[in-house]
Amino acid sequence: AAIVDNAKAAGLKVISYDRLVLDSDVDLYVSFDNQEVGRLMGSYLTKLVPKGSYIVLAGSPTDNNAKLYRDGAMEFIKPLADKGDIKIVMDQWITDWQPTIAMNLVQNALTANNNKIDAVLAPNDNTAGGVIQALEQVGLAGKVPITGQDAEVTAAQRIVKGTQTMTVFKDTRELASEAIQ
Repeated sequence: AAIVDNAKAAGLKVISYDRLVLDSDVDLYVSFDNQEVGRLMGSYLTKLVPKGSYIVLAGSPTDNNAKLYRDGAMEFIKPLADKGDIKIVMDQWITDWQPTIAMNLVQNALTANNNKIDAVLAPNDNTAGGVIQALEQVGLAGKVPITGQDAEVTAAQRIVKGTQTMTVFKDTRELASEAIQ
């Protein structure tokens, strides 16, 4: 926000590209429909695993996109949790989207729940990689559905291998085109 304020004071126009700069006066905000990305993940996961123990992970608590993804996914997960079909055994934010933090969180959840985890909402492909490392340690990689987003090459490879269940592709060429428009 301070950088935006400085740019505005210098008479520059500011585009908040893919991340909304909070508490600032940007001229334009262009991004994907981040709630819809979350809805795609939540819908997919709850159709695949409508009952069971879930780990719900969100991205960095300082990233507005992380909140939007989580909100979208929870539109599908929360009603099933409220009904008692889904038990959320962990609901955590991942500082700076760090895969090692995701891995440590999932290790803790696995230990606390005797390795009885049925699905993991991972907020992106990098954190999904950390989740999969934790699952591999207890022989559950490929047995527990895991979401992701960004369609990274490593995620596509994990999907082919069967250790990651899905990813959401967001075409940055389209986002760049919209920003130019």
